[in-house]
Amino acid sequence: MNKKFSLDMYHFTGSDTAFKHWISPLRYTEGVRYLAEETESYWLIDTIAFVIFPRLLKENKDWFYSIEFSVNRNGSAVMSVSDGNGNMYLKHSIKWTDFPYIEKPVKFFLCESEVYYCLMLPSEY
Repeated sequence: MNKKFSLDMYHFTGSDTAFKHWISPLRYTEGVRYLAEETESYWLIDTIAFVIFPRLLKENKDWFYSIEFSVNRNGSAVMSVSDGNGNMYLKHSIKWTDFPYIEKPVKFFLCESEVYYCLMLPSEY
């Protein structure tokens, strides 16, 4: 991920549109869509929708989750989910990813609205 991409990603504030995931009840914002398009990683949204989200609802039902996605130099990655206050809910390891190596984790918030959960960048919260 180049520096320009990192800066562009965080200019998203708020969101007028919540895109519906193709099969999950999860929604995601314009900033998350931009990230997925720029890195060709819609699989990241799918992983959250199919692996992380159902597990959270089953094991740690809450209205707010903080997700950090870290990519290692060897191509592996880790997705960590907490309550945003240091209480860890789960970690999900990914053996290999084509997501670009990054120095800092990509952060997301997953928040419950009145009728659905929405995945967003912290700047869109």
